[in-house]
Amino acid sequence: RELGITIVVITHEMQVIKDICDRVAVMKDGRVVETGTVFDIFANPKEQITREFVENTSNMSRIYELVETKSPVVELKPGEAILRFRYLERNVSLVSQLSRKFNLDLNIIFGSIELIGENPIGGLVVIAQGTSDNINQAIQYLKDKNVGVEVILDGRTA
Repeated sequence: RELGITIVVITHEMQVIKDICDRVAVMKDGRVVETGTVFDIFANPKEQITREFVENTSNMSRIYELVETKSPVVELKPGEAILRFRYLERNVSLVSQLSRKFNLDLNIIFGSIELIGENPIGGLVVIAQGTSDNINQAIQYLKDKNVGVEVILDGRTA
């Protein structure tokens, strides 16, 4: 910045991008398929190749493997659901808010929160236990707070 110089880094290592870059361009087959700020690309990747790169930078995607192999970690009791939260902006204390506001027990399976620039980004995978209505209300509350929510496994219908 002091010298007004742009440096181009070519890498498959997304951690390097997070650590040292301001903007990123994702290429596939020799053409640019997606560009943006590093935060925007990691928070909301649009292209499949970008999503794959982003997924490889944390352990969050491991939940799908655990579900597929029917790991004891993801065995649900009736009324439970495995939820994945994706934090896209500053959302401090969401777990405690959900627990109090919707009378839910939340068991954290995975978590990954880091800073990109000055912005926290990441998410949690939790087993939510409570009434089906309370879980649904909590999901809507999260969406209203701009938290991405995915129901990975649903024991409420089992």
